[in-house]
Amino acid sequence: MAATDPSSDVIAELTDQARIYIARASLGNVVFKVVGFGLGRGGYDPSDFTQTEPLVPGDTELEDKVYPDDVPLSYEPLTSTEETTATVRVYNCRVGATTIAGNADYGLGELGLYAEVTKSDVPSEVGSIFLFAHSHFPVVCKTRRDTFYRRVIVSYGGS
Repeated sequence: MAATDPSSDVIAELTDQARIYIARASLGNVVFKVVGFGLGRGGYDPSDFTQTEPLVPGDTELEDKVYPDDVPLSYEPLTSTEETTATVRVYNCRVGATTIAGNADYGLGELGLYAEVTKSDVPSEVGSIFLFAHSHFPVVCKTRRDTFYRRVIVSYGGS
């Protein structure tokens, strides 16, 4: 495809680690909370930036994380969250404009949601951070004068 062709869709999914924690939470063995997000320069095809690369459910971090920094499992707090139904949460992720170039001012193509374990039957897990969900999208070029905003919607299922 050429850069003049239509862009591919945004793709997103829970990580394998999140699925394990959700299963354990349903048994009452663990409690966790989504606490923040990160952005990266991966996620799109570098030879055709309008197309996304496949997600890998086993990933534990973004491919090329840059925001809030490149430290593994660091995150920016969520702007806000919404509980639209008993099984749907909306996580609002925002990076504002700045006077000088910052860590988000790149061609971005990936977003990750991070969660923190707040209670567990395995004491060493309490306080640990993990990549909960991740998304790939065609390149979005943020400059210091732009505001980047994404509403990440997660449906936890139900009957």
